[in-house]
Amino acid sequence: MDVFQINPGVEQHAAAPHASAPFTLVISPRKVALVLTLVVLSLVLAHVGVEYLRFFHGHVRLLGFQRQLNLDEENNIPTWYSSSALLLSALLLAVIGLANKRRRDPYAFQWLGLAAIFLYLSLDEAASLHEMTRHLSKPMLEAVGYFHGFLYATWVVFGVAFVIIVGLAYLRFLAAFPIQTRSLFLIAGALFVGGALGIESLSGRHAYFYGFENFGYTMYVACEEAMEMLGNVVFLYALLTHLGSSIGGIQILVGDGPSAHTLHIDVETNCPKDTHTAA
Repeated sequence: MDVFQINPGVEQHAAAPHASAPFTLVISPRKVALVLTLVVLSLVLAHVGVEYLRFFHGHVRLLGFQRQLNLDEENNIPTWYSSSALLLSALLLAVIGLANKRRRDPYAFQWLGLAAIFLYLSLDEAASLHEMTRHLSKPMLEAVGYFHGFLYATWVVFGVAFVIIVGLAYLRFLAAFPIQTRSLFLIAGALFVGGALGIESLSGRHAYFYGFENFGYTMYVACEEAMEMLGNVVFLYALLTHLGSSIGGIQILVGDGPSAHTLHIDVETNCPKDTHTAA
């Protein structure tokens, strides 16, 4: 399965092996999404496996792999993947935004705004910045019993407010898309927000009544992280498909002056042309 194809259909000339020919990289959105989905499922199954061994067989460390594969830990393999995938989304959003800005698209700055949001999400995944808001609402929520435990993860209050503000600000932006792209964006958002806020609230309630050190809580974590990561996979697929159908590809010049080399990045797509016009 070739996710990336290099210079398809271009013959290499033995007489000029060092000739300055354009380098073309072809990306298949479906294959990228398939590979990332397999990575996500592998990470989730690894988390379930190490937690099962911990709680039912007493293998606490597993040579350090318990911490490295635990989806609820920081600075480990799943965190690196999630942060990298969110950063890739931010880069694609920035590319689309800059291309639309050059074409004077009315929604160019909305694309760039989304790029900034996903850049923050990538940073937050690596540095857990949202945890810093805990002390702001904890005293009030603690006094009322965290609303029966559903707001035990106190940062959820700020997360809900943020989602509402961004959702209202991007209604017209979303409505301007063709139905296929709009549906993919909505599915991606529902998965990501449903995991980050919905399942997080349920896992917080479970922890409020039963604590964190039990197999049930780790299964909530598995569900939450799986939804977040799969939501981003759907979003990446939507972005790559939109990039291929609306922009076609990217040309990057590497070097200075006449000696610069050209890198073409083309995205395969079988979808009709995807234009994003004002509603």
